[in-house]
Amino acid sequence: MNVKNTLNDFAKDTTVDPADRKNFFSKLVGIGLREIETLWHIVTHPKRAASVFSVADLCLITAAVAYVIMPVDLIPDFIPIIGLTDDATVVTFVLNTLGSRLEAYRQRFMG
Repeated sequence: MNVKNTLNDFAKDTTVDPADRKNFFSKLVGIGLREIETLWHIVTHPKRAASVFSVADLCLITAAVAYVIMPVDLIPDFIPIIGLTDDATVVTFVLNTLGSRLEAYRQRFMG
């Protein structure tokens, strides 16, 4: 499978700059790690997190982190690529639901 040809097929004859692909993945990794670090910090510092999040929010965050680290889930993690999609979906849901409050927490307690 040729990535450039596939992208061109879906982009309706526009050109694809190889630098765009590299730039996209570097941004994706950077943002993802920062967000995951924030969720982990919240779970491991519940007294601090309670000043920013409601009890329901903290339960949601804790459940999401637990789901990701537990070996048993909807789609087993050992299945290549597909195995992590359910984990990613759970984390994405939490990030979208609590986005601005996560940023406020990060600025207040993580520098």
